[in-house]
Amino acid sequence: MMTLTMTRERCTWWVILAIIFRVTSSQHCGNDFSVVYETGGPPVFTVSQNGSCSCSGKLSGNGTEITGLDQNPAVLSLVGTLNAVISNQSATIASLSNSVNAMQAQIAMYEQARQNQSAAIAALQVQLAAANSSCFRNGLSAATAALSCKALVGLVPSGFYYIQTVTGVQNIFCDMNTDGGGWTQVFKSGTTDRNSASIPWNTGMGGTGWSPIANSAYMMFAYTDASNNIVSSLASPWKFPTPAQFQTQTPMQIGQCVYIPITATRLADGSVVSKILRAGWGSFGSTCDEGCTSTWGQICLKSNAAQGVAGGYSDFPTFHSFAVSNADSCSLSSQVYTTTACSASYQFTIYVR
Repeated sequence: MMTLTMTRERCTWWVILAIIFRVTSSQHCGNDFSVVYETGGPPVFTVSQNGSCSCSGKLSGNGTEITGLDQNPAVLSLVGTLNAVISNQSATIASLSNSVNAMQAQIAMYEQARQNQSAAIAALQVQLAAANSSCFRNGLSAATAALSCKALVGLVPSGFYYIQTVTGVQNIFCDMNTDGGGWTQVFKSGTTDRNSASIPWNTGMGGTGWSPIANSAYMMFAYTDASNNIVSSLASPWKFPTPAQFQTQTPMQIGQCVYIPITATRLADGSVVSKILRAGWGSFGSTCDEGCTSTWGQICLKSNAAQGVAGGYSDFPTFHSFAVSNADSCSLSSQVYTTTACSASYQFTIYVR
């Protein structure tokens, strides 16, 4: 009798070997073959002899070796082929196992990257929600007040918007059409007789904190109607760098007669001039800076550099007689102050940007 103890995964191959061995070996000794599976142990391959041949020996070890049989060349060749197949399959399985392990590692890495991206997206969504609720200042409500009309350029048309000022949020008119837009209205005469030497900026417009004037680069003088449309038929709007003197005080209340050098641009044609701006509540004769004695009120652009010497420049918008009980005038700097009276459709207006 011959026995072969083998591992369970090799059992199938040896059953095939047994069948083939029976055919090839029976010519010599007529052996019968059987495979016995023992409970609790490895399978046993038994070769029984029933002829007169004295074929002795056994298949031993781990199934990769045959000893003591007839050393049939066909059997030996088959065993070698089977062993080579088993070896190749083992190598292939090992290679596939390594590939699977590598793929699992990559999958784990990709999964970690996905989790990291999901966490990052969630964080950005939280930030975006916070921005939409408190930081996106579109000026449409007090909760989303803009820092200036300039911050709304390209987002909204001309109109009233909530703007953050030094005294809190104010509902302010923004001109989004003139010279590229972004102009915050900080003063409008609003009446035909202001009768005050202490006319302030619109509420919250001036100051040393976050005010539209303190944080502006340019100031614009213009005439507007009751709907805040600029009336350019009689006078072009003019802009100039915001004077530091106007940060806390208006041109009307800054002093009796104050002279400020400015470089002004006429928006109708882009012409630029460097002149003296007269401001304050002081009196005058009948034209720009014609003397300065008591109280009356005049803002105009001088055509000369001599203080108290009459002469106004071009169609620069002016504001006259605001400090006394007298009809306010909205004539041009080059005109006699009584030429054009201020009215609901022709109001002296100041913007900053």
